[in-house]
Amino acid sequence: MNYCRRERKPFMLEARVSRLHGHSSSSGAQRVASEIDCLNLFEQRLLRTGILDQMELQRIHDEAKGEMDAAVRQVLSEPHPTPADVERYTYAPSGVDAVYPGDYTGLPD
Repeated sequence: MNYCRRERKPFMLEARVSRLHGHSSSSGAQRVASEIDCLNLFEQRLLRTGILDQMELQRIHDEAKGEMDAAVRQVLSEPHPTPADVERYTYAPSGVDAVYPGDYTGLPD
């Protein structure tokens, strides 16, 4: 940030992190034991340097889990999509929507 502020230029930072699991947990992808978990390394560094203590780290974990649990409850309480919803929200809203209301393809029939 100091560089960006001083030079008034963008800065590219490439973060090379491990993929700990496959693309989809539904495919049965197992955790790759040989890959380093960068989040765990970061947490350990925060603890080691005294930026966080174990109680604060646990509070952050609990808060994140609470947010995830609330999101799951919300999603599970929402109505299931119907076949008519397949094209809904597929395309960004446009001026055509006013001409063809309820047609989410944005295209005339």
